[in-house]
Amino acid sequence: MSEAIASYKRAAALRPDNADAHYNLAVAYSESGNEEMASSEAKILRQLDPKLYEKFVERNALEAVGSRQ
Repeated sequence: MSEAIASYKRAAALRPDNADAHYNLAVAYSESGNEEMASSEAKILRQLDPKLYEKFVERNALEAVGSRQ
């Protein structure tokens, strides 16, 4: 997972306006258990692409429900 995070961080640094890079980075942070960084990336994502932000929120909600079952 750390390789994915590093790749997405590079992509986001090269193109700070790339919502997909911030989405992927938020997902990678979330999957690695780093909710603080996931939240930070989600805030950036919300500014860049509100619809993609909603997708991230829905994804995390579904994942949370699935982990409780």
